[in-house]
Amino acid sequence: VAMKLPGNEKSLELFETLLTLNASDMTHGAYAIDKNDIIVIDTLEYETMDRTEFEASLDAIGFALGKHYSKLGAFRS
Repeated sequence: VAMKLPGNEKSLELFETLLTLNASDMTHGAYAIDKNDIIVIDTLEYETMDRTEFEASLDAIGFALGKHYSKLGAFRS
């Protein structure tokens, strides 16, 4: 899942928001920056996951994106 980094004066506010969300709401993952994209990563090792853990990981990412959509959507350019 990716969102482009905004190229405006709101970048600092966006970075602060991402760090706050990482600390408070991300269960097994984090928001990260890859080149010019904001991505969601999972910190669990895929090689050792069973099906239940994989499904829980996808659910956690989906829940976080749904919960954070309005906050992060304000930064879309």
